[in-house]
Amino acid sequence: MKFPFSQVFPETQLAFQAISEAAKKVLEIYGADFKASEKEDKSPVTLADIESHKTISKVLSESDITIVSEEGEQQTGNSKSRFWLVDPLDGTREFVDKNGEFTIMIALVEDAKPIIGLISHPLAGTVYLAQRGHGAFKLDGADSNRLHVSNTGTLNGSRAVISRSHVSPEELDFISSIGLSGHTRLGSSLKALRICTGDAELYFAANTKMKQWDTCASYCLVTESGGMMTDMFGGEIAYTADAASHSKGVVISNGRVHDEFIKKCGPMRDRLG
Repeated sequence: MKFPFSQVFPETQLAFQAISEAAKKVLEIYGADFKASEKEDKSPVTLADIESHKTISKVLSESDITIVSEEGEQQTGNSKSRFWLVDPLDGTREFVDKNGEFTIMIALVEDAKPIIGLISHPLAGTVYLAQRGHGAFKLDGADSNRLHVSNTGTLNGSRAVISRSHVSPEELDFISSIGLSGHTRLGSSLKALRICTGDAELYFAANTKMKQWDTCASYCLVTESGGMMTDMFGGEIAYTADAASHSKGVVISNGRVHDEFIKKCGPMRDRLG
């Protein structure tokens, strides 16, 4: 694989190998008969979640860096200041519904911020890759294209992306009230990628349900594309090895409309307590 960076971190090469192998496993299961079961929190889990986790963990274990994954016990390595944060199958509901809107996410965190972020969209055969300080790219076979957020500067000209499965009536009402130019419903981290590619300007989650593995790879891609990710109060997001929930929600934008949205999102912040 020829990477689009002049300097490629060895961990980037390892993560790309891991996510590529996991995507193949996930597609094999997607094309066959499979059943979904429920975790304790009532969220769905499939064989694809488990097999992707096993594949990624096996490859990443070569780095001897702690691995924190949604689908497994924490694997501890020698590195104390860095850890992998993995969502082996983001959008399991979409996987079960067979609408294709599922992804695989791998990030490497250093000093509470991701320095590498990868998102695979297996059904499209694409990988989105970012290294801190080196930009973000969409990899499609041998082709690579650098990602840039849009230049839209006001909310009334902005397009939002919202969850296909987890949006509330209150959130829909709020979106209508702030005068956006439109919104699209999507599953998984594809929402964040729409912002990275300049095809949307805003996403928010005014709840505490999201875990850090749901956003970590996206954070690196969004910021390296020129966008912003904060909590609903405009505060910095710090990533920890316990992969805690985002207790203050999440806002992702192209950066240019971020402050305006934060000023207007008080009604949504009130729901966070």
